[in-house]
Amino acid sequence: GYNVAMVSTTGRDPLSLRDLMACLAPRTLVVFEDLDALVGPRGEPAPDGMIPFSEALAILDGTLSPEGTVVVATTNHPE
Repeated sequence: GYNVAMVSTTGRDPLSLRDLMACLAPRTLVVFEDLDALVGPRGEPAPDGMIPFSEALAILDGTLSPEGTVVVATTNHPE
């Protein structure tokens, strides 16, 4: 089975995304609600208080993610 973590990104410090991913248990399904509140637009510089799109992908899919982590995210801006 999988552990489940529901994460609201509203008001979250962008640096905490790294910390969160680093402390997950293996085989965790992480659901980010409104990821667009934390991640800047694709192909553009990230506004203050947000992390660049490419950096977010590296954090969510990189070496900080424990083995077997599955990430699901919602957004208000599907473009």
